[in-house]
Amino acid sequence: MLAHARRFESTNRVDGLVEFLRRWEGKDEQTAGELRFAVSEVGNINRHGSPETNESLLLTRWHPSFADSIEAGVRELVLRLVTEWGCVTYSSCDGHRSIAGVPARMRYVRLISTTRAAHLRLQGMLAELVELTNADVEDHGVLLTWKHSTVMSDDGLEAPGLDLIFEPQSADEQRYWELLGPIYQTCLRHIGEVSGASRREGGSEPAKAPGL
Repeated sequence: MLAHARRFESTNRVDGLVEFLRRWEGKDEQTAGELRFAVSEVGNINRHGSPETNESLLLTRWHPSFADSIEAGVRELVLRLVTEWGCVTYSSCDGHRSIAGVPARMRYVRLISTTRAAHLRLQGMLAELVELTNADVEDHGVLLTWKHSTVMSDDGLEAPGLDLIFEPQSADEQRYWELLGPIYQTCLRHIGEVSGASRREGGSEPAKAPGL
């Protein structure tokens, strides 16, 4: 763990999760107006444009501003998980350096499935992606990992989630940022291999959101 990093929680609260999942499948947001987002000086995209909070709008893949709502350093990964794997993503972070009074944040993507079968299928795909990626990097100072999580909502839903995390293997923050880019690009290279294998095994082609 980084010496000055925010703790990565295994339980995440998402207000309005049931409605969000309905909108994700229902394409309601295709006709929504475009939004402008507050961005901090270090790239945080959230309600206040502040590195001190992670409160952000919960948009679906169909919203015209979905791509713009994702932080630049993790945007391509999120969009490819959505369009190529058919994933539902509800939270992500491109990773941020520690600044005065604010701990560092690791790069991650949080995922949730709407059925048990989809959850188990995604778990297997993440495990394969992690294995391929970590075997293809020379320096293991940062490793790609996947973890189980719990998603809790104010509307009474408690659901299993899956998190994909670029995890430091030491407390050296500078080393984390030096190694993050190479392992991220390696991860992107292997996404197509995993999703392609999944389709040959009977997975369906996910619908592509307009504008992605």
